[in-house]
Amino acid sequence: MIGRVITKPWLIKLTKALEIAHNRLIGDDKSIKNAVGIQSELLERRSQVMAHLLQGYERLVLDALIKHSKPTNVALLIHDCIVYYTPKNTSDLSRIVFEETGFNLSFSEELY
Repeated sequence: MIGRVITKPWLIKLTKALEIAHNRLIGDDKSIKNAVGIQSELLERRSQVMAHLLQGYERLVLDALIKHSKPTNVALLIHDCIVYYTPKNTSDLSRIVFEETGFNLSFSEELY
């Protein structure tokens, strides 16, 4: 089953894209600072380095949303997610993130 998954053309393309991103963003650096200024030294695996970078960008997005929210309206922060007590217009969230970070993201809404 694993052999069938790892030979899928889309997964091979995704792996190649991540390798290119790693080489362009990190190269042979032994230390890397992410988007929120957290320095990381000598990470063991390439995936850890990319995770460190991506976590910095994720934090930028969450910070932008928190900045534009009433403190009493943020219920919970979860990996890749912000939970509000009241419904939000997902287009407004996208606009806020784009204006604050330059990232063009789409948001979805699920009722808990």
